[in-house]
Amino acid sequence: EGYWLRREPCIISLANLAHVRSAFGESEKIYIVENEMVFSELAGQLSEYPVTLLCTSGQPRTAVYKLMELLCEGCEGTSFWYAGDMDPEGLDIAQRISSSFPGRVHIWRMSVKDYEKALSQEQVSGRRLEMMKNLVHPVLKRTAEKILQQKKAGYQEMLLEEMAEDMKQNRRDHDACE
Repeated sequence: EGYWLRREPCIISLANLAHVRSAFGESEKIYIVENEMVFSELAGQLSEYPVTLLCTSGQPRTAVYKLMELLCEGCEGTSFWYAGDMDPEGLDIAQRISSSFPGRVHIWRMSVKDYEKALSQEQVSGRRLEMMKNLVHPVLKRTAEKILQQKKAGYQEMLLEEMAEDMKQNRRDHDACE
């Protein structure tokens, strides 16, 4: 609560959540990013905006899923807007998070158009490309097809401006659940 009152980011472990019975966001829309640098940049830019931003720091750990569960229990209308890198591992994380919270996760800034803007020169190996064959989410599947064509990764750092603007435009349809 102290971090929230000071509007400071904090690291939450599973031990921190052991006795927590509920969690609430600034609004029903919760943004989640994969990359710590992206999180830090967005948190700094948006400290005055009523948004909730989480970071998985790569592969989500049990604490991430536990916090997401608590947020869902705390407010029936909670939705998550997940953005990750557009590489095989990033698409896999997005798929797993989406599958874990059906109907509550929106894939955010991971479309083909976003991939094209975030395209890097990093080649993706054939072994890594194979990881994308089991994707079922329509947005992720289309982006995977483009990655298979280009054989290059796209990184969310290239979309910071768009992500910040999305979050600034965040409008609460309802007050935050209390």
